[in-house]
Amino acid sequence: MIEPDELRTSLRDVAEIFFRRFWPMTAIFVLTLGGATAWQVLLRNDLYEVTATLLVKFVPEQGTQTTVDGSRSQVIGYRQQDVNSEVEIIRSLQLVGRVVDRLELDKRAPAPVPEGFWRRVRYETKEFVSDIRKWVDEVMISAGLRLRLSDRDKAIAALSAGLNVSTKGDSNIIEVRLRTPDRKKAAAVLNTLLDMYLKTRYQLFEDKGAAGVFEKQAKEMHGRLTKAGREMERLNLGTSLEAITARKEILLRRASEIQAHLNNDVVRLSESQGNLDGMREQLKSPDPNIGAAGSFKAGTLEQSLLKQMADLRREEAQLRMTEMEGSVRLKNVHSQFLALAAIMESNLQSTVRERRSAVESRAKELANINDELASVQDRESKWVTLKREDRILEQRYEFYQKKYEDAVASLAMERARIGNVVVVQPALDPLRTVGVSRSVFVLIAAILAAFAALSWATMAEFLDHRVRTVHEVERWLAAPAFAAVPFDKSAPPGTGRAARTFGNQQRRSLHKAALALIKALGQSGAQSVIFSGTGTGAGVTSIALQIAAHVRAIFDRDVAIVELDAGRATLCDTLGLDPQRTWQAYLRGERALTDCLQDGPAGVKILASAPLSPQLEGDSSIARLAQLLHELEQRFDYVLLDMPPALERPEVLAAGQTVPPAVIVVEAERARHEMLQRIRTELAQEGVTLLGAILNKQRRYIPSWAYRAIVE
Repeated sequence: MIEPDELRTSLRDVAEIFFRRFWPMTAIFVLTLGGATAWQVLLRNDLYEVTATLLVKFVPEQGTQTTVDGSRSQVIGYRQQDVNSEVEIIRSLQLVGRVVDRLELDKRAPAPVPEGFWRRVRYETKEFVSDIRKWVDEVMISAGLRLRLSDRDKAIAALSAGLNVSTKGDSNIIEVRLRTPDRKKAAAVLNTLLDMYLKTRYQLFEDKGAAGVFEKQAKEMHGRLTKAGREMERLNLGTSLEAITARKEILLRRASEIQAHLNNDVVRLSESQGNLDGMREQLKSPDPNIGAAGSFKAGTLEQSLLKQMADLRREEAQLRMTEMEGSVRLKNVHSQFLALAAIMESNLQSTVRERRSAVESRAKELANINDELASVQDRESKWVTLKREDRILEQRYEFYQKKYEDAVASLAMERARIGNVVVVQPALDPLRTVGVSRSVFVLIAAILAAFAALSWATMAEFLDHRVRTVHEVERWLAAPAFAAVPFDKSAPPGTGRAARTFGNQQRRSLHKAALALIKALGQSGAQSVIFSGTGTGAGVTSIALQIAAHVRAIFDRDVAIVELDAGRATLCDTLGLDPQRTWQAYLRGERALTDCLQDGPAGVKILASAPLSPQLEGDSSIARLAQLLHELEQRFDYVLLDMPPALERPEVLAAGQTVPPAVIVVEAERARHEMLQRIRTELAQEGVTLLGAILNKQRRYIPSWAYRAIVE
């Protein structure tokens, strides 16, 4: 169990991480700082800021709203709400759009190419980046991820982004700031914005509704009143209503008289027509009755003719009594009668025509008088109606005119209240750029670059599970670390594992490992120990040879090394050993054990393996290995078994049944935490005792001068 104190990060650990990640951190720092500096020098546009100040005045008098019913509603203002309303009006995109249209900010001419090398480089760089942005925009628009904006929309967006409107605490001061890369037009743009703001707010706050409504109604009433007056003048025809009434009475009397005459004429016409009809009826009879022809006034022609006809009729009746039918006298009397009857009929017809003509004339005259009377009555009715409407319109006109005058007075007070915003300080041309200066920007960029580098190092260290220190080995294997063998930078490339030479630091570490191993073997009472690694190239064979040599030199004990990594048997090649004298030959009975043992470095005996020989598998192989180890333990004080990687070959677990103790060689910066934990778990499941571990090829990144400063 690792104590918590051992897991604490020391200054040495921090220095180790720093120097190990030094070059990636340096690259991140340089790239970040260089990119920020290049952006500052080549791409950043200088911004100029102009400021204007507005004062919102509040007066105790408040405008009133005039209503139709004559009441007045009081308009109450609130200080903070009013100020916030002014701020929102200034920020409105509609107002910004009007400024863009007024100054034609969306129709800028391209900037001329500057003179001078660095200015030209900066100009070309900006143009190049601008072309790239346009290309990216086109790609995004084609993909449907972005909307295409017109030049006007872009100008509105840029101007709105650079506009900042704020209030000064709880005061009535509004501060308007505008940042723009155009130094020449900065003040003009902001002042134009303020001018249009004042006009816009006047249009927004000015309440012309009541005054406009009353003015419109008053004008309408005046127009209708004028029209009614002209209509009355047309109806009067220069006369008064009394004249129209008198004329009406005259016409009524005249109509009454004519009606009476007409009635008489009709009666007379009826009488004449009756007489004519009676006369014609009697004349058709063979024996006409003259009395049935009707009565006539005395002294008239009809009365005289009727008397003569009666006389002839009487005379004819007397002659019929004395004369024969058809006599001359009788015919003469009858002819006279017929002549008088014809005269009578003609006279009656003439009378009927005259009287009918008189009736028709009277009727026409009466109709004319009735028409004139109807016209006079219609004019009188219209005149009365217009007179009444004129009186009503005049009252309405006076009402709306008075309301209009009240609304105009209220509007004047409202205008005084609306004009409570004044420009205290207009915008002036800027003298210098705003924002962080170049030197401060570079300093901040350097700090951020350092922070980015440190953040990367921290994250990389957190995600890096490779083993680098003995503390990590002890933590994940739960076994003591005998030593940490430094990485030998002076070793020539291609040097064989067994023929590898070690420097002073490596020899001291191996010396320490040998002492720890002998102590651990003494405590466990074992003579044999398995040497296995975390993976191919961990340096198990070299470590085993060097530890065996140190044990031989320090304790003067007989040590043997058995190469059980048959799949990668290389001792015969690297040390020049006889490939026929191997432990496989001994197990097959071809050679004696003493003949198979060959001399190695520093008096160490080596039992090599034949290349490409079969692995240790099955119970028979385990039994033969146990027999071999038993004989070796009889001859040697310590036996070191050079085994393949623990997780790659089954030989280690198989050998663990015969030789329980084991030492794991961990290759620094290649083995991972998960690998060590798995090795510990599988060895424990097979009953293999893990005596300890050796960290091989440990790189030391801290320079000697820094290491001495940390230690001291």
